[in-house]
Amino acid sequence: MTSHLRSNRFEPFRLVTEGEVVGSHDGSRATLHLGALDDEVVYHHEYGHEVLFSRSTDGSILALLWRVMDEPGGIRGDELSAFSITADTLATGSIDAQETFATYYGIKLVAPEVGKGYIRHLPANYKAYYEEAATVIDPLFASTFMQVRVALTLTHFAFDSRFAARFLRNPRFAYQTQDQDEEPNHRLRALLSELGARGKELRCQLSDAAKQFFERRQVTGWNLNDEEAWRDQGTLANLLDLELDGVMASWLRSRRVVPFLTAEERVKCGKRLIAFARELCVDLRQTVGTEVADIPDLDAATAHFRRDAATRAHAWKQAGSFIANSSIGRTLPGADGAALWEIDDYRNADKLVVISGDPDDLPDVWTVLRDGPEGAQTNLTLGERRVFAVHYLRDDVISWLNQLQPEHGWTGPQPYLIISPIGSERKAGNRAFSYGPAVAPGYIDPRHNDRMALYVMGNWFDFIEAAAQTGSVRLAQISADLSGYGEQLQPLVLKVARCEGFPGPWFLRSFAPQAAASAALLELDWQHNPAIQSVSISELLPDETEELLKRTMSSILALWSRL
Repeated sequence: MTSHLRSNRFEPFRLVTEGEVVGSHDGSRATLHLGALDDEVVYHHEYGHEVLFSRSTDGSILALLWRVMDEPGGIRGDELSAFSITADTLATGSIDAQETFATYYGIKLVAPEVGKGYIRHLPANYKAYYEEAATVIDPLFASTFMQVRVALTLTHFAFDSRFAARFLRNPRFAYQTQDQDEEPNHRLRALLSELGARGKELRCQLSDAAKQFFERRQVTGWNLNDEEAWRDQGTLANLLDLELDGVMASWLRSRRVVPFLTAEERVKCGKRLIAFARELCVDLRQTVGTEVADIPDLDAATAHFRRDAATRAHAWKQAGSFIANSSIGRTLPGADGAALWEIDDYRNADKLVVISGDPDDLPDVWTVLRDGPEGAQTNLTLGERRVFAVHYLRDDVISWLNQLQPEHGWTGPQPYLIISPIGSERKAGNRAFSYGPAVAPGYIDPRHNDRMALYVMGNWFDFIEAAAQTGSVRLAQISADLSGYGEQLQPLVLKVARCEGFPGPWFLRSFAPQAAASAALLELDWQHNPAIQSVSISELLPDETEELLKRTMSSILALWSRL
C-alpha cells in the first residue's frame, strides 16, 4: 500500500476500523480503500486531513516535505536527510491533532444518527481521538453544523504556530525538536481546555453575531442549535458559517492561550513557502481559479459554490484522489497469482500493464519470460472470473508486445486491451509509452494503438484541461460495481475519455462515488469549452468494450497497491 514511499518516510495518516485500513492521506492526496468506497465517514475523515494539509501553515510545510521525500528529484544526501528529520518531527508533533480533528470531523459531517452508530466501529485510539473533541465541544453546541465550525476554527489555530517563521528562515536545517507551543498536539489540547473553561462566553458571542448577520441581511433567522434549519439554508448557511469563523478567530486571538502568527506574518510565510517549494521543483497550487462563466438555469447553491475557493480546492483535490487495496488476501480470494507480490521484480516495477482478454476464448496461461522471473504467470482468478494481468517493467512489456506479431512467429491471440498508467501530478503528456517505428527500441508498435487504454495517474481535471489544448475531447462515465472484494459489491465510478490529440483509444480514471461527485463541480466549467464534450457511455464505447473496461479495472485494483 505504501511501496511508493521512501523507506525513511513517516507512514501516511491512516484510518483503521475493525482491523482494516479504510483510508489514508499522504499530505498530497486522499486514498480510499476497497471496502470503504461508499463510506461517508471515511471520505470526510480523509477530507479533514486534506483541509489541514492544504489550508494551514504547519500542515502545508509537512505536506511539502513529504512530497520532496517521495519524489526527491535531484535532492540527495544530507539535504534529503535533513528534510526527513524535520518531517518526522512535524508528523510526531501533529499526529494526535490531525487524527482528533479528522475523526471528529468525519463523524460530524454525516447525518447525526449515522455518526453515532459509526463510533462503535472505531478502535480504542480513534474513539479517544473523537472523545477528546466531543467531550468539550458537544455540551456547548448542539447542532453538528456549529460543532464542525468550532472544531475547524480551533484546529486551524492549532496548526498556525510560529514554527513556520522559524523554519522558513532556515528551511534546510534538520529540526529534531519543536518547542511545546509549536506542536499542534499541545496547541489543540490547550485550545480545547480553554474552550471547556470559557466556551459559554464564546457561545454568547456567536449567537449575538448571528442575530446581527440576520438583521443586516433582513432575513428570518434560525436557532443555531436547530439541525434541520441549518440543513435547509444552503448558500445563506455558508455565508453565516464564514461570519462565525471570523468571530471565533477574534475570540481565540484575544485569549492568548498559545502564540499565533499575525495576519501579516501568515501572508509572508505563505509566499516564502511557495518560493521555497519552487526551489525544490514542487508546485504547491491547491486549487483552480474562481473566475467562472455563468451557467443558465443552475440552482443558486451550486452557482454559489462554483465560485467558492475552498469548495473548488476540495473538488480539485478529489480529482486527484486514489483508490487502493488494504489487503491482498481479502481482495483476491483464492487467487493463484497472489505469489507475484513475493517477487521483487514485480513489487519494484515502475509501470503496470494489464492485458485483459475474454477468459472463455483464452484458455491458455499467458506468461512473460523476457528478462523477468522465470515462469511468472499472468493469469489470476478473481472470484469466479479469470482475468489476465501482468505487473512488469515498461521496456520488457514493449519488447514483448512487439513480438506478438505474425512476422515474429506469433500464432496466438492478440491482447484485446492493454492498460498502462500515464501522467504524474499535473503533467498530462508524461506518457508511459512512446509510439513510433516497430523496429526502434523503446517504441510500441503502432498496430497496438487501437488496443491501448491509458490510466491517468495524475489529476483528472488537469489532464482533461491539458488534453483539450491538443484536440477535441469526448467524456463519459461508467458506474461499475466490482465483485470479489468482500461480501458487498464495491461501487466504482470509472471516467473515460477519448482525446483526439493523444494516441490510444481511451483514457481512464477510477474514483470512489463521493470523490467523483465532488470533482463534478469543476467539470461544470467545461460546458463553456467547445473542445470538451460530455456524451453518453453508449456514444463513446461499444457495449462489449464497456464491460471489458469494468473487468479490466477489477484486474488493476487487484494488483495495484495504489491508484
